[in-house]
Amino acid sequence: MAKIVALLSWRPGAGEVTRATLRDALQQRFRLVSNVLPGGRNAGDLLVRHDDAAMDCPADFGLGTLYEDAVESADGALFETVAQDGDPVASLIHRTALFCANRNRSAERLDRFERETASLPHYVPVIRGWRLGRVTRAWGRFAWTYVWEQGFDRPEHLTRDYMMAPAHWGHVDRWFDPEHPDLLIDPGLCHAFCDNPPGTDTAS
Repeated sequence: MAKIVALLSWRPGAGEVTRATLRDALQQRFRLVSNVLPGGRNAGDLLVRHDDAAMDCPADFGLGTLYEDAVESADGALFETVAQDGDPVASLIHRTALFCANRNRSAERLDRFERETASLPHYVPVIRGWRLGRVTRAWGRFAWTYVWEQGFDRPEHLTRDYMMAPAHWGHVDRWFDPEHPDLLIDPGLCHAFCDNPPGTDTAS
């Protein structure tokens, strides 16, 4: 079974009742369904995350008209784990990033990117759990190739300690820098984070 993540953007004009109805339906099915916090990038409005998702899970989660009435667009992926430590969906703050590696791809460059990204938690101790995944099916604005997710105790552990860590901006960030010759990841990435309070895991 694969893992699934989706970032949903509300349809303009969709009222709170419509949104709440969709949110409730998703919470019955998936491990984490939470409003996205400010400060992301191409983050959407609602983050949906689940383990053990069916490989044929449709992009609208099989909710049809209910989904169409509430959601204008979404970025998402089914993915398999490359490397992990702990559970990135068990902390009070959950962060998901979707990357599209489409610049000068090669097996050697992809391997280096994976190894360096997976090394970041060794240098950023505020990360409580993490997973790097290769995408097996993608939808949205790009053909996503990677999912990179982490758990944190507080938002500032992501926005300050992680983002400003020298290992991040001084080393791994070059894969994302349009002015660096090692550029690998399209600048149109998704970066989203949300609250994940105790008791959020309602789905079986």
